[in-house]
Amino acid sequence: MKVVKVFNNRPEAEMFASLLLENNIQCMVQADDCGGIRPYMAISGGVKLVTNDEDHEAAVRIFEEIKGK
Repeated sequence: MKVVKVFNNRPEAEMFASLLLENNIQCMVQADDCGGIRPYMAISGGVKLVTNDEDHEAAVRIFEEIKGK
């Protein structure tokens, strides 16, 4: 698994994860926040959006396209 981007909160990561899934890119949101119950715990490490190695480049490209708009 490779990290595509680290977000400040789970909702942002989940929105981008939805976009990747719509583009057939498997991904997962990882955060040490007790499943969203304690969001303040994820502040130190952030909320990570990860993909498998094969889809990583495509995921980064999609994020860069959005960032450029």
